[in-house]
Amino acid sequence: STDLIAGLLKSYFKQLPGSLLTHELYHAFIVSSSSMKQIRSVVQEKLPLCNRKLAEMLFTFLKKVVDKSDDSTLCLNELSIIWAAIAIKPKIETQESMTELKARTGVIRCMIENCDHIFAKQPPRKTIIHKEEAPPVVMYKRNIKELESKLRERIN
Repeated sequence: STDLIAGLLKSYFKQLPGSLLTHELYHAFIVSSSSMKQIRSVVQEKLPLCNRKLAEMLFTFLKKVVDKSDDSTLCLNELSIIWAAIAIKPKIETQESMTELKARTGVIRCMIENCDHIFAKQPPRKTIIHKEEAPPVVMYKRNIKELESKLRERIN
């Protein structure tokens, strides 16, 4: 059942020594809590690969739970609150981090709602070489001709 799986996942993640979204990235997530684009950037560029893969599986599952729920808004709110305390936490809880619970909940809510986009594979970046940065082709042609002549001399 979905409830059993969710309960097991919750128990598993609570017992982990670290945080799924890492203690080191806590502030990066808090700062980006209102922007899906920024959250995606932190996930894609900074979150370690093993954490990213695990987070992708978790948030995909949570999205399916929300989608199959009779009251998806209530379910999304509840899941966001529950997982905010589990998946994104500072190394040491302070008075300040307790006041950031709303931002943490916002991050989790955004990750559940937009998991397909946040965890989408990025296409490889094309390297663009501007004309002024590119080495002149003439130099290559000259070098090739010099190499050809040296090879011919050695062969003869």
